Amino acid sequence: MSSHRARQQAPSRRQRGHGNPSGNRRGAALIEIMVAMTVMVIALTGLAGMTTHAGRRAVTLAATGGRTAVQTQVVEQLMVLPYNLLPSKAGCTSTSALPFPHRRCVTVTDISFRRRRVAVAFTPANRLLRVDSLVFERSKGVSNSPLH
Repeated sequence: MSSHRARQQAPSRRQRGHGNPSGNRRGAALIEIMVAMTVMVIALTGLAGMTTHAGRRAVTLAATGGRTAVQTQVVEQLMVLPYNLLPSKAGCTSTSALPFPHRRCVTVTDISFRRRRVAVAFTPANRLLRVDSLVFERSKGVSNSPLH
């Protein structure tokens, strides 16, 4: 019987606060979840921004490569064109073909009797790229042939 009295007089684990695990932690799990979700949202927002930036950069790099190829091709065509036909290429044209959709304007200016300046302005359809221009000069060769 004495052991029965000792049990009645000793406070139970529940009365001391040890028996109810949710008593002291009420709402703590909800706060932990909210903090974890906040950290996750911040991380995903940063990742989304980096992904968007990387996508834009990839498009810009691909378009820059296409622009360089098209510009090289246009300049080579104008360099091999006979001197007398240069003025016929003056004017603007547009192309929507890949790899570089653009508007191209060619200007031919006489500098002297045997020299012409050729300017080519490229306006890309892609707004991420800037307008670019190329300028070069062509000279009419002097013929040493007695037949001319």
